[in-house]
Amino acid sequence: NATGANDGTSWADAYTSLKTAIAASTTTDCQVWVAKGTYKPTSQTDYFSMKSNVAIYGGFAGTEDPAAFDLDTRDFTSNETILSGDIIGDDVITGTGISLTITNNADNCYQVVCNNDNLLSASAVLDGFTITGGNAVGTVTSGAGIYNKKVSPTLRNLLITGNKTTGSGAGIYNDSSAPVIHGVTIARNYSNVGNMYITGTSSPVLTNVAITGNYSVGYGSGIYYAPSANVAAVFTNVAITGNYSDGNGSGLIVFSANVSLTLVNATIAGNQAKSDGAGIYMSDSSSGSVVNLKNSIVYGNITSALYASTNCNNIKLQNSGNTLNMYSCCYSNASKSIYTVSGATFTADANCITAVPMLNPVDGYRPMEGSPCIGAGNDSYNSTNTDLQGRARRNGTIDIGAYEWFAGDPASTVVYVNGTANGDGSKLGLGF
Repeated sequence: NATGANDGTSWADAYTSLKTAIAASTTTDCQVWVAKGTYKPTSQTDYFSMKSNVAIYGGFAGTEDPAAFDLDTRDFTSNETILSGDIIGDDVITGTGISLTITNNADNCYQVVCNNDNLLSASAVLDGFTITGGNAVGTVTSGAGIYNKKVSPTLRNLLITGNKTTGSGAGIYNDSSAPVIHGVTIARNYSNVGNMYITGTSSPVLTNVAITGNYSVGYGSGIYYAPSANVAAVFTNVAITGNYSDGNGSGLIVFSANVSLTLVNATIAGNQAKSDGAGIYMSDSSSGSVVNLKNSIVYGNITSALYASTNCNNIKLQNSGNTLNMYSCCYSNASKSIYTVSGATFTADANCITAVPMLNPVDGYRPMEGSPCIGAGNDSYNSTNTDLQGRARRNGTIDIGAYEWFAGDPASTVVYVNGTANGDGSKLGLGF
């Protein structure tokens, strides 16, 4: 809403169009600072695109001095900067996970941010935005929030929410791309398969990422991992929680043969699936693939009662050569928690635990005081300095899971009641 010269030389003379500002950024290592407010493409087929050597930052009040201001002090709540595909501003988003609905979006942009083979390297940065209102339908069915194809941008400090697609990747779609994704939340998006979708030669690097409360009509509401053979990826400090799929693998599904995925300090909990493997599902299309979990939690994922006689709640592994290895992890070994078939293999080292992890579902599935995951990890597996919340990664020996516990953290606000239990009501399995 600047009223000056519209040339981007100061806040008073700021560009009023983000697309114009990006197009005008032609110098190497250019920064575009975007003041709080909502910015929209101009038509249903229009979108924002990133640019190599251009860092686009949101989260400003519109008064900051570049010579003195520290980008790390931006207030993303008070100065929320929104890239929206909801052109007329009438979307209705209700519920989360199994109850999520997104309506009034038929006239929205198909994609909010589209990076389609436009030569992006890690020097192309998008940092400090809420991305919402993409509706990929019809001729465009992928990447409603962010679409990446043959690019490797840096995506930081983003909330990607309220996007919908009839295809794949309502939150982020990656095809033969290697984005660096840090400090990103993908929440309450609605997809056919995979609200984070990974295909082709993609090997994204995820650090401090939360994928929560998403819905998929098909498989893999959280992450749908289906890259080409021999591709490997590493995800660190990742929480995949509270997602729902009408099919298999609501948290994570591996759908390619001969690929590798390593998760370090991940929490996969509270996901629901109508069929099998609500936490992790290695499908019958993924023979010869390997998933390694280190310092991670896979617990409290559930499948529908419709499949009560055959389902498995937390992990299902299919096909010969598919292997899931756990190192210093916490998982459930209860009945119907893990199921292997057709020669698939599950292994857990001697440092794994099967006790109830005592996670707080109303606080992002962070550990509560007394959790057996506190101090039970292996420091050598994780070289990051902070946990998913941005706090020190080590409070003594590293914890298992995406979050570290600190004295004084909120106690559980949930009291469990079960007439057949014999406990103090403080955690699942110890109801009154």
